[in-house]
Amino acid sequence: MKPMNPQDVSLASLLGEARDALARHEPPPAVAQAMWSAFDARLSPVLAPRRGPRIAAACGWTLGAALAMASVAALLVDPRPPEADTTRAIATTFLPVAAPERWREFSEAPDVQRAAWVVDAELPRASLAGMGLPYDPARAAEPVRAELLLHPAGDVLAVRFVSE
Repeated sequence: MKPMNPQDVSLASLLGEARDALARHEPPPAVAQAMWSAFDARLSPVLAPRRGPRIAAACGWTLGAALAMASVAALLVDPRPPEADTTRAIATTFLPVAAPERWREFSEAPDVQRAAWVVDAELPRASLAGMGLPYDPARAAEPVRAELLLHPAGDVLAVRFVSE
């Protein structure tokens, strides 16, 4: 191969020279025939006799059906949490009902020791009078919704009234 000026050389001419060089380096015909026979022997498929439905096909259909059912089930289940109730209850502030020293002890305790529970309750309407709140005596037997603030010891510390 003679040195050429890179500007005079085309890709087609270079590929043509490479093709000619490879053609001169072919194996002898007997070696080529032996290689092709070995390739054909290795690549020829071995067919097994058919004996009813194949296990892989049966498993494939079963797996496909199971995936289809799971997909339908996933579409039917709504992943969103239920919507919160949009109606707001109106509540008073907590009115202390415990003794003043007990309420002061609770309210001045550090946050770690200030444990309490809020419990829903229904109280007779007449209990409003005991707390100095106005009420209609004609409706004294009707219950009123309330939330009680309970100390871990079980004492009622405060109450607040809730109306919807």
